[in-house]
Amino acid sequence: MFFSSWATTDIRKHLPFIYNLSSISIYSYLPAFKAFGANAKVVHFLGRIKPWNYTYDPKTKSVKSESHDPTMTHPEFLSLWWGIFTTSVSPLQQQFGLISDTHPHLNVEDVSGAVSHLSLGETPATAQPFVSSEERKERWEQDQADYMGADSFDNIKRKLDTYLQ
Repeated sequence: MFFSSWATTDIRKHLPFIYNLSSISIYSYLPAFKAFGANAKVVHFLGRIKPWNYTYDPKTKSVKSESHDPTMTHPEFLSLWWGIFTTSVSPLQQQFGLISDTHPHLNVEDVSGAVSHLSLGETPATAQPFVSSEERKERWEQDQADYMGADSFDNIKRKLDTYLQ
């Protein structure tokens, strides 16, 4: 197996817990979640029910499950996901005509219908001002990563590939 020794070979290649978080009760790191969950940077929504399967009310900033899902153990992460979606993704969908206007309640049909029309293809490159490594790090730590430019998936993947080859 190609990555069979990942767990024991080089600890520097491990992601810190806060970048690889799941909170389900069968997860073996539940004590770590309890200790470090408030500092999470990435949350995996494991299982078949995803954030867009819930209904969200942007006015009250509340998440509701129409099926009364008993696995909604950490609604604060669902609220954060919906908050990011409504403030960062939904306005872009409106700007590009993928959805017509904001809805008082957003649910799976609204989200999945609009997201199914998104294109993640390459956009024309524009000249970006030079940003020092230290400034990029500060921006990352302030949740202001340049996801469409220097910190794009393609650039991150390219960098990771250099370490994995």
